[in-house]
Amino acid sequence: MKKQIIIGLIFLLVLVGTGCKQSVTGDIYTETDVTISSDTNVETNDLQEPSLVDENAQMDEATPDIGPITPESVNDQEVKDQLLSFLETFHYNIFFSQRDMTDGITESDRTKFAISYIYQNEYQELKFDTTNFILYVPKERVEEISQKFFGETVSNHGSFEEEKIVYEDGFYLMPAMDTEWNEKPQIYSVEIDEDNSYRVTISLYNSDLQPTRAYRTVVAVENNRYILKAYSLIKN
Repeated sequence: MKKQIIIGLIFLLVLVGTGCKQSVTGDIYTETDVTISSDTNVETNDLQEPSLVDENAQMDEATPDIGPITPESVNDQEVKDQLLSFLETFHYNIFFSQRDMTDGITESDRTKFAISYIYQNEYQELKFDTTNFILYVPKERVEEISQKFFGETVSNHGSFEEEKIVYEDGFYLMPAMDTEWNEKPQIYSVEIDEDNSYRVTISLYNSDLQPTRAYRTVVAVENNRYILKAYSLIKN
């Protein structure tokens, strides 16, 4: 119990300080792996209203120089590096990579991805309950992140029982959790899809550099940024 209290207090200091970011996706997108203990009796601070950043300004800062999709671009190493960085964002997401999406990316998938993305990367200015270790994620930010990465917003908001995410009063209550990734993605191939998108196959490798599974993805280019259109497990 003492150890858990100490861990909880350290996390609070980290939130006030630098944010303790750990990059797992390269130069374009940054992920944060946060470990939090949830069984402690730390007094709850007064919760402040979230400070929502300018989405257009944020997109300009994060967007690489993306050119048109051409037969030559599929062999461009810079393009491959950009695509890998983009797809790593989904692999290193707490909820998104947990199931097979052969039937397509649903609104629930997009919503949970956005909640996790904000929890891992953009939590610094949001409400945080230090007694119950709950991050308050405003629905407006979820809609913006869904639009940013999938080209579609979120229209229906609600709770997710399996993930223990409660939706109330315009906020998603995201419980603190610890997640590890034991696989690293690498691009296996890049082709041009029939609708002039990138069809990217990624292979996952374990710590022994052995392939474990592979995914087929479709990535479009819209308004000078990558948009994920499909993400499905390759069986057999």
